[in-house]
Amino acid sequence: MFDYITIGRFELAEDIAVIDLKAIDHISPFIEQLHPLEHAINKEHLKRINLEIGRPLRRYDSILDYIPTQYIANYIQSIRYEGKPEYAGIEYNSTVKLDGYNLAIFYPDIFQCTDVEVYLISDLNLRKRENIDDASV
Repeated sequence: MFDYITIGRFELAEDIAVIDLKAIDHISPFIEQLHPLEHAINKEHLKRINLEIGRPLRRYDSILDYIPTQYIANYIQSIRYEGKPEYAGIEYNSTVKLDGYNLAIFYPDIFQCTDVEVYLISDLNLRKRENIDDASV
């Protein structure tokens, strides 16, 4: 038995700033505003956060596994500058597509839906991979 999916196209109403976790490996420790020791200490933690935020919950995972990434997202959402939210979302690596990324938006009202298409799923093609470790799923 197959189902329908709905895909929407959205346009951003204004420029926004997001935390780009997928760019962690591309940040130079020689940027003037960045303390090299802090960068070295935090780089691996930030890479792990990027991995954990992108990891989908599976049916046998505990909902408690989601709490640390939810806490981080809530913290980023709480950052304010002159009383206004500093960041509108988080960009992170996709776990489905190797060169893809996901964008989690905190404020959906900054987007306008411009098009909606409904598709009937008539076929599924599943592939398996050998030697998958749990961290890459």
